[in-house]
Amino acid sequence: MLWTALPLGLVGIFVTLTANIPRYMIEYFLGSRDLGIYSALNCIPQAGSMIASALGYVTYARLGRLYFERQIQEFKALLGRSVLICSSIGLIGLLCSATVGKAVLEVVYGPEYGQQWKLLIWLTASAAMAFATSCFTFAITAASCFREQVPLFAIVVSVSCITAFAAVPRIGLYGAALATLMAMTVQFIGTLLILRRALRHRVLDHPNQPAAVSSTALASNP
Repeated sequence: MLWTALPLGLVGIFVTLTANIPRYMIEYFLGSRDLGIYSALNCIPQAGSMIASALGYVTYARLGRLYFERQIQEFKALLGRSVLICSSIGLIGLLCSATVGKAVLEVVYGPEYGQQWKLLIWLTASAAMAFATSCFTFAITAASCFREQVPLFAIVVSVSCITAFAAVPRIGLYGAALATLMAMTVQFIGTLLILRRALRHRVLDHPNQPAAVSSTALASNP
């Protein structure tokens, strides 16, 4: 169990760093005032992550069962519905940010924040990518792809760090939003590749033998 949990522990550290590195760069290069503006604006699109996470936890056990039973088409169908829902939430949030974002910021935070409505669009775009990416992250975890996530998230946190370090001094808060968007894009591509490989191997690995359901999946689905 410890050997299985260790990669996920490292991934958890990388995820935390990825989320916070843009904030560290803002505070270092721009100061606490800009950090406060960035954090306040980022709270709005991040509210949608609660829905995406809840959906991921709901589908996680079922995805695990379908994967270990080699019901690949059903696995893809369920994952596809999850991605569609999360992507729709992200697109709706992006549309709202572009149309009424300025008014919402002025009402919630005040006129000074309303001037940052374009930054809100960037943050919402990053969040929309994160929503879709979370579906694939839950899927590869359900498929027991634990060790594969460690190098992926190491790359993701490196992309976030390098992009934020290069962009924040040049374009300010937009550089932090760009770093998050770049990191989520890399994570999306990486999780998609890991999942594709896992599903292909699952089909080719003794396709004529009955699949054994993992103890985790059985425990989660009595």
